[in-house]
Amino acid sequence: MNKHICLALFLIVISLSSSNACGGGGCGGGGYSCCGGFGYTRATTILDGSNCGVTPVRNPGESTSEEGSGTESGNKGTCGGDFYADFYGADSYLRGSIDGYCGGDINECSCGKNLGPLYWAKVQGRSFERVDTGKIRTYYVAAEEVEWDYAPLGFNAITGNPFTTAEQAFTQRGPNRIGSKYVKCLYREYTSSSFKTLKKRSQHEEHLGFMGPTFHAEVGDILKIVFYNKCAFEATVHPHGVFYNKDGEGAIYVDGTSGADKNDDGVPQGGKHTYVWRVPERAGPGTHDGSSVMWMYHSHHHESMDFTTGLVGNMVITRKGMLSEYNLPKDVDKEVFYMFAIMDENGSHFIDESIKRFVERPFDLETLKANGAFRNSNLMNSINGYIFGNAPVLKLKKGERVRYYIMGMGGFRDLHTPHWQGNVVLLDGLRQNTASLLPAEMVVADMVPDAEGIWVHHCHVLEHFANGMSTLYQVVDY
Repeated sequence: MNKHICLALFLIVISLSSSNACGGGGCGGGGYSCCGGFGYTRATTILDGSNCGVTPVRNPGESTSEEGSGTESGNKGTCGGDFYADFYGADSYLRGSIDGYCGGDINECSCGKNLGPLYWAKVQGRSFERVDTGKIRTYYVAAEEVEWDYAPLGFNAITGNPFTTAEQAFTQRGPNRIGSKYVKCLYREYTSSSFKTLKKRSQHEEHLGFMGPTFHAEVGDILKIVFYNKCAFEATVHPHGVFYNKDGEGAIYVDGTSGADKNDDGVPQGGKHTYVWRVPERAGPGTHDGSSVMWMYHSHHHESMDFTTGLVGNMVITRKGMLSEYNLPKDVDKEVFYMFAIMDENGSHFIDESIKRFVERPFDLETLKANGAFRNSNLMNSINGYIFGNAPVLKLKKGERVRYYIMGMGGFRDLHTPHWQGNVVLLDGLRQNTASLLPAEMVVADMVPDAEGIWVHHCHVLEHFANGMSTLYQVVDY
């Protein structure tokens, strides 16, 4: 018999044999039905108090037979995990909801009470309470001009061969080609507000490429980003997901504000601004997330040009109490960050400067910029700013717990399908080896690598792969 049918029959029997109409909440609650159902989130049966008990919250693995009063106020979910996770023996917290609130289609619970308000309370999450509920985490970040090489190895590291004629369109400079080097403006982290000492990246961060520093926080914290703009255009730091006031938004548009509330909209060259972001519950992992979620940040003064010039980075928010002293979720051994994007250097703030520095003379600037072949050569199909496997090879240990944070960004061409050769991931609770990304979409995928060797990780959109959107990772047993 199908295991899901067996599971359903088992739940029906438990429900009928219970001491009250709804089975007393227990581990069978949640999903699409308050009473005895099962679905995406196993939670307590939060009922109208007439004839249905409520099981109080408990820790995973702790038994209890106590029943609550049957009232709505303060009710918590039981067991703290996903029903399937408990039934099949997985770690319950991975997809759990400690708060419960019925979890499924709670507007049609079978116990006679419309629980819509509880559902929306769950969507909202707890408000940010007080400053001292967490830590203040301060980052010192500058936007500064650099020369970036998309292909520093000088050959195709996926094939092991010299670049082909087609690949040279993106990698070889000449009288009508920039090549693989471009002038960019990137976020870079410093050790203090003096901005004198650049913070060195660790070996585990080498794969980040041209991405900005990764901000880490947990629910209840405050993030302070002290921003210093060294680039020759106005720039900002605009976050996704976290809570901010108007002076911490980092985006310019007609929003009805004035005065100090507009200082965040565009920081001029040589200027500084401190962005303050709070991390309420709704910025952290939701019911079906693991211990952490990913958000992005980027400059939003002239968004398209700012991004193409390189101003973008990652942010990780963990559940409260789940961020270790090593800036990792406590249940994760290694974090990996990848951005799949076709960087259209034609739209960069520095396209003219890149032409002047790298295109062989003579040339007419405006004629060259209007040339179709030249424009196509500036579409860099990159992962974290590298093409054709030219990034440092990512090293993973066999059996370690690896969390991938992957995002897409760009324009209408940027429909990506990141694909892992050799190993698989768990993504949205499903076993996968390929993800799907739209611009500004972010996904989290967990891997426990078991296949040793060097493997390719690439976009499975064929023309993107052919044009260089690929990198390598190595799984070793030690």
